[in-house]
Amino acid sequence: MSFAVLLFVQLVPHVLLTAVGIGFFGRYRTLPTALAAAGFLVAVISDLANAWAVARWTGLAGVWVGSIGLLWHLLNARKRHVT
Repeated sequence: MSFAVLLFVQLVPHVLLTAVGIGFFGRYRTLPTALAAAGFLVAVISDLANAWAVARWTGLAGVWVGSIGLLWHLLNARKRHVT
């Protein structure tokens, strides 16, 4: 597979998750939604600047922070709505 295809396969999910994180942050304004938006945005930036070894580690850290923030938000939202 070419580099462009691999970049596309990796970049599209990160862009979509960043959009979801930004949408959640715009609606809820909480720390977990801010972490989700910021984490996935860092992953997108890392994907675009894939030339350096540091970019690979920041992208991985961004995915982790974004995932933890999204999971945290979903668990908090579930607790608020369960009665």
